Amino acid sequence: MRARKSGWSGDLMAHIIKVLNAARQDRSGTSTIELALIFPVGLLLLLGAIDSAMGFAEKLRVEAAAARAVEQITAFSRVKTDYSLARAEAAQAANVDVSDVTVTYWLECNNVVQTTFTATCTVAGSQIARFVKVGIRGKFSPVVNYGNFLTTDANGFVRVEGDASVRIQ
Repeated sequence: MRARKSGWSGDLMAHIIKVLNAARQDRSGTSTIELALIFPVGLLLLLGAIDSAMGFAEKLRVEAAAARAVEQITAFSRVKTDYSLARAEAAQAANVDVSDVTVTYWLECNNVVQTTFTATCTVAGSQIARFVKVGIRGKFSPVVNYGNFLTTDANGFVRVEGDASVRIQ
């Protein structure tokens, strides 16, 4: 026969053990606690997926505008040295400021970049290639502030860039 502890401390200890055993065996409310733990993680994943899709869509949009701009450049029948019109049209197509559009052009002689676009290749039989590149910087506003995980500008926008280039000669 077991000896029973006497006094209030023994009864209190027995009561605590009884309550803990009952709590351990009681499963009601478990799913609520699990949902409370998992829901914020799932919500963050969903919002992250939405932000990723928005950023990707913006990148595709500015790349399409850059591609449209280089297509318009190839419509000209001769090589030009002023592509400000293409820059303005690219900015309008991408719905960005003209300062967010860059148009660069260069000349290559035998795959060597030259210092000026209007120069001619001096070596006889050189392969001449002139290129134009349009770069556009777009932006989107994420749903969630990710702190240091996502770089934003002072207004909370994330910058994305798209470009396209074409050989015109």
